[in-house]
Amino acid sequence: MYKIPGGRQEGQYHYDDIKPIPFSTVHMDHLGNEHILVLVDAFTKFTILLYGYEPRDVLENTLTSVIQNQDQGMMTDAELEKLRADAANIINDHRAVAKMRYDAAHSKPTV
Repeated sequence: MYKIPGGRQEGQYHYDDIKPIPFSTVHMDHLGNEHILVLVDAFTKFTILLYGYEPRDVLENTLTSVIQNQDQGMMTDAELEKLRADAANIINDHRAVAKMRYDAAHSKPTV
């Protein structure tokens, strides 16, 4: 009469407190051994796909360059904040344009 559901237990939903700042939290995953590395910004859902690289090589090269402190491409905190602000401005501009289009399409005609 009373069946206990079998199989794997359902996982708990966890919600990260995502700050409304672009590139504040970035998620990373890979598909296959040497196919795709995916980076996703948690706030804007901006996605970067790297094809044809082994994720292991990408991570090892970055880690090695950080450890050896030879990576000139690393951003300072000020540069990262500027990048975040620029991305936020671009997103807000696109939202404003989309809102203007929506308002123009759905405005009531004047008689």
